[in-house]
Amino acid sequence: LSVGEVVYVCFMMMVGAVVHSMMVSEVINVVTSMDQHDLAIHCQKALVEAFAEHAELGGDSKLALTSWVETMRRRKRDFDREELRRLVLNGQMPQDLIKKLPMAAFKGKLLRNKYLHVCVPAGAQWPPRFPLLLAVSLTQRVYACEEIVYQLHDQ
Repeated sequence: LSVGEVVYVCFMMMVGAVVHSMMVSEVINVVTSMDQHDLAIHCQKALVEAFAEHAELGGDSKLALTSWVETMRRRKRDFDREELRRLVLNGQMPQDLIKKLPMAAFKGKLLRNKYLHVCVPAGAQWPPRFPLLLAVSLTQRVYACEEIVYQLHDQ
């Protein structure tokens, strides 16, 4: 082997080691993020089970409560609301995207909400980022017909 070939092989081995370490690092990140989600589900299930023991719930009620927590957590992924709020407010989001996203938030229900329209004086408009910030802060709830949602002195 010539010196040039040895240098080339050494260089390719170093490049291979770097690429391999990047791939392994990414795999570790994916596995760790999934573990964090499963850990959050486990913690909430433990919390609900502790409540079930405290409240002396029967087996069926306890099982229904823990299965509800598990299905609820599996359906919706948590996200860092504060980081997303900063992303919306940092001024780098394109203006056309800022105008488009509120119409898509909650399938358009947010902009059609009658309560929000009452809060805006006639002829006034919301600031462009306001609906997006609301969407970041809100959690959608569905209520049954004639269900009591709020009472006078609720806090």
